[in-house]
Amino acid sequence: MIEVPNWEEDIERIEAQVEEGAVIEAVPTSIIEHLSFQFGGDRDIVNESSLNDLSDYRKAIAHAIDREELLSSTGVPWFGETPGMIIPSSSAWDQYPYDPAAGAGLIEAIAPDGAGAVLSTTGNGDYRIRIGDALEASFAAIGVAYEPVYLDSVLFFGETLNNGVFDLGMWAWVSDAGYTSQLQLLELFDPTASPPDGNFARWGEGGLSDAAARFAEIVQAARATIDPEEFASLVAEAEDILADNALLIPLFSRGQHVAWWADTVTGVVPNGSSATVTWNLEEWRFV
Repeated sequence: MIEVPNWEEDIERIEAQVEEGAVIEAVPTSIIEHLSFQFGGDRDIVNESSLNDLSDYRKAIAHAIDREELLSSTGVPWFGETPGMIIPSSSAWDQYPYDPAAGAGLIEAIAPDGAGAVLSTTGNGDYRIRIGDALEASFAAIGVAYEPVYLDSVLFFGETLNNGVFDLGMWAWVSDAGYTSQLQLLELFDPTASPPDGNFARWGEGGLSDAAARFAEIVQAARATIDPEEFASLVAEAEDILADNALLIPLFSRGQHVAWWADTVTGVVPNGSSATVTWNLEEWRFV
């Protein structure tokens, strides 16, 4: 049994052995790749014409993204079903179906002379570069000029995020729907926080005072409650605030590929959570 490295050549190497009895199964993990809008003033360093403060601009971009097509065209082995951010299976984001015509209409109304976006992300690996390049067509379809910038991961996760020197950013958070994970994400998005402790998007700025104030209240209440139902209700409201205001755009759940020889071992059940594939190891049996 092996957790297959998430690279095409390794996946294809195992897939070639399926006819010989190998089994390979892909499952989504709790790692959620997303786009984050920057609301702090230092975004002007990379994009003087940033429109991130405008809700309709953010919603237009959300409508422009066809997740399945992006993965298919780039060969990235992740999952394109629209994920939630704090609640991985949340439907709060279904309000933004792929609809480039709707997105183009929103852009035309708020920026008839055109708009521009600059995406900053890491360039050390291949997959983010592929996604970043492919997003150009999505932005072009709604009338937004687009430029990707690929940075060394040390620079991106250090200076770029901590100083807020980006217009749009693409990176990942872990969201496995457990209590600890959900509380950590609430605290990461808390608009009263400051990097490096959280709020890398500085989203309390830019005319979002009402949403930011309520989100901050939710964080405090979630820290204090010991009632599971109340906690779940608070988390759901927080997810709705993120989605209704399009403060970020969840893109993909990263995939995990697991392979085993079915004629040798049985009982393997892939699990994409932090429990990993060995979560039911006591049930594995030799055939």
